[in-house]
Amino acid sequence: MRVPMTLRDFLARSDLLAYADAFEAEQITLADLADLTDDELRTTVGMASFPHRKRLRAAVAEPSRSSGAEPADPLSGATRVLPAAPPSPLDPLPGATRVLPTGSTPTGPSLAGPTRMAGSSGPTPSAPSRMGGPAPALPATLGSYRVLGLLGAGGMGTVVRARHIDEGWATTQGGDVAIKLIHPHLAEDATFRARFLKEAELGRRVQHPSLVPTWDVVLEAGWLGTVMSFVSGESLSTRIRPGGAPVEEVIALLTPVGEAIDYLHSQGIVHRDLKPANIIVRSDGRPVVLDLGIAKDALATDNYTRTATAMGTSAWMAPEQADAKHVDGAADRYALGLIAYALLAGRLPWKENTSENRVLAMKLYGQLEGLDAVRGGLPEHVVAAVMRMASLEAGERFPSCVAFVEELARVAEGMRALAALRVELAEQARAASARTNEERLRRLRDELFDQVSVRSAVSSGPRAGETWQSPTLGTFRGIPAGTFRMGAGTGQHEVTLTRGFWLMDHPVTQREWTSIMGSNPSWFQGGVPPEAPAKVLSFWNSLVGSEPAPKPAEALPGGPDHPVEQVSWTAAVAFAEKVSARDGVRHRLPTEAEWEYAARGGQDHRYSGSDDADAVAWHRGNSGGSTHPVGQKAANGYGLRDMSGNVREWVADRHGAYPSGSATDPTGPAAGSHRVVRGGGWSDYAGSAAVAYRNDGSPDGASSSFGFRLLRSIS
Repeated sequence: MRVPMTLRDFLARSDLLAYADAFEAEQITLADLADLTDDELRTTVGMASFPHRKRLRAAVAEPSRSSGAEPADPLSGATRVLPAAPPSPLDPLPGATRVLPTGSTPTGPSLAGPTRMAGSSGPTPSAPSRMGGPAPALPATLGSYRVLGLLGAGGMGTVVRARHIDEGWATTQGGDVAIKLIHPHLAEDATFRARFLKEAELGRRVQHPSLVPTWDVVLEAGWLGTVMSFVSGESLSTRIRPGGAPVEEVIALLTPVGEAIDYLHSQGIVHRDLKPANIIVRSDGRPVVLDLGIAKDALATDNYTRTATAMGTSAWMAPEQADAKHVDGAADRYALGLIAYALLAGRLPWKENTSENRVLAMKLYGQLEGLDAVRGGLPEHVVAAVMRMASLEAGERFPSCVAFVEELARVAEGMRALAALRVELAEQARAASARTNEERLRRLRDELFDQVSVRSAVSSGPRAGETWQSPTLGTFRGIPAGTFRMGAGTGQHEVTLTRGFWLMDHPVTQREWTSIMGSNPSWFQGGVPPEAPAKVLSFWNSLVGSEPAPKPAEALPGGPDHPVEQVSWTAAVAFAEKVSARDGVRHRLPTEAEWEYAARGGQDHRYSGSDDADAVAWHRGNSGGSTHPVGQKAANGYGLRDMSGNVREWVADRHGAYPSGSATDPTGPAAGSHRVVRGGGWSDYAGSAAVAYRNDGSPDGASSSFGFRLLRSIS
């Protein structure tokens, strides 16, 4: 639907942002250009964003506009448009067309390449104006800074290289600086000026070795600018090459970037335009993140970044940035995932020349090309990690950029171990061939490959008997990798877990829950909770043989060392995320396979640690109608308690049928409305406490018999 505002209305208002939005949304089309004057056409082309300039310039040059006669180029005389150059070390509008006054030549540093630029020996030229003519000439000094030359120019801004006139302060700043300027006519606009100063405020607020420092703000002869360190290096875009980069190179590049973005998030800032063109690899090899120009300050109350408007570079934007109403740090993590994909594959997860609308649809429907389909031979865990970071659902991405890079690094370490063992294999095989027959050599190779499988990229993790202490949740027990028979009866099948893990030795208690979440949802906390006490007590009384009538407020047992209950699957996941942030490691719900493997404890018992339910479980027959403090029953072979009984425990998997054959590291069905609960609870019959027994519930449902325990992932 077309908006009731003509192009001429937009031009009269000089509302650049509104015009750009309307044109790129195709609410204003090329047909609207038919009755414009040449001066208005020049203004139109200057206002349009870079992806649309080429077709605008072609449209205004069509012969049909002057009754068949070859028209004069309406763009001639006022400006000369040069091809876009690779982004400079600090380009305010990476990829923007460079516009210089007609008849002039670029002075100052060369714009032909992405490497560090030398200063200009000639006078500083006028910077181009987006409104059709040259802006006022840049002064020789800007505040306390001596202008050395032009680094680059875009439709709204200019970047110059400069140096503080006080050499002592210049040394403190690391030498030359880059000053990012907005043109005077934009500096007079309250919205543009506020947004520009907001960027400077964010730049001065954040301090990180992988973020470009902002030093100062200058205002001179109508030019408003921010002073930043001059960065020497090349755009990360140059590292995206056919065939992709080695995994270890990608990890080295992304580690400082991930740390910088996580730091921004810790300060309440979302970058929103993370892309290779905004990352410069310095001459010492360290990447530096540029341009907080559209960053969103989650702690601020202003609206300078247009909260309800999609901002960023569309190719690298997360799906949720399409409407920009609920954009948080997950959007930056999505962009980092796409950057990792591009570095590894040599291109983005769609074919070249795919339209912008088609790309957005692919993102919104989760139809990105798999990394392994573009580049074969990558470890499956690398592929899985990258595709997880590019998930449609923000909650399915890694909880932090560093967690993502650490997962890649873990696999890379395994790859190095595998390569070393292969060399060892070759050396031992050569030695063996000199003294044994072919059969003995084959056996030696088999032994060595067995060692590789143990020490490979998929680490075996902790050993049985080892413990780890969480600052928040107490003791975690080491569960080694291994193979077991999962389930019972006709559904029994072989499962292999290739990685060990740490698992809480008890369900999460009310004390532990309250320390993180601030309130206690449990029924059995001593006394009667406010939620439906009559119904609760009637059910409780029926279990213990009393009349089904409410008891006094002190009737319900419980306390802080009882397991937390009345917790939904969704709430358990939220708790895991919060406690992960506090402990500095990744906690999550175990998969169903991980839970049953740990519950069996390396033993062959019906219940977790025994064939006698009373020895290891609180159930309907012995609980007295309530939960009990954790850890009172016997432990299983891995030192875990209450895996059978007390409360049922949520696990990560959706509920569905088991696979028909053997499985490795299963995570459950890809679809399903319910989640699995395991272990039986205080109100269940003893049979429900068996290690193979499974049940399910709605992820948003809660019950006085539903609790959980957490697993710590191995990094």
